[in-house]
Amino acid sequence: MELEEAILNRRSIRKYKQEDISTSQVEELLRLASWAPSANNFQMWFFYAIHSRETREKIAQAIEEKLEEVLSWPELQALKERLSWMSRYARFIREAPWLIVFCMDDYKSAFEEILIKKGFDKEKLEKWRPHAEIQSVSAAIQNFLLAAHARGFGAVWMVGPLFAVEELEKILEIPQGRRILALVPLGYPDEKPEPKPRKNPEDTWKFIL
Repeated sequence: MELEEAILNRRSIRKYKQEDISTSQVEELLRLASWAPSANNFQMWFFYAIHSRETREKIAQAIEEKLEEVLSWPELQALKERLSWMSRYARFIREAPWLIVFCMDDYKSAFEEILIKKGFDKEKLEKWRPHAEIQSVSAAIQNFLLAAHARGFGAVWMVGPLFAVEELEKILEIPQGRRILALVPLGYPDEKPEPKPRKNPEDTWKFIL
């Protein structure tokens, strides 16, 4: 599959066939993900490739239980019906034969260290900070999604389940200094979503010549 075709035809897949994907095929996807660009080539990512049904079930249950807790908050009662769809995250994790958890390791550039020493307040530091680790891992996720699609697999990039991030960290025994950035269920697609509309070019880019 040509790169342009993969970019234009990739879709977020939320329904999966029961057909499995081999460990070697997932290894190849992770290898391609790891060839993404990263700040200073630090490659500040770590991937958990979860095939274990037991572990995926623990993660799904943790998400369901945390969502139930969150939706019980008085402050969210007006949004309860609107947010209840988030329970689908658990279904995706149960149905897909694989779950890839993309993590990022703590990273501060030498420049950021200087800003901290200069006493920049949190708001100003946030504006100056490029979040290189987030950008680097996001590039790896995009590599993974395109490579998966090119091989006939389906996946969906999920950040919503991170409301249960503390519970997920415990299940996966994620060490200090490492953070979950996204969860990506992976399997053979059992749906063919239509492309969603793109914004008008004049709303999303500008040439300065």
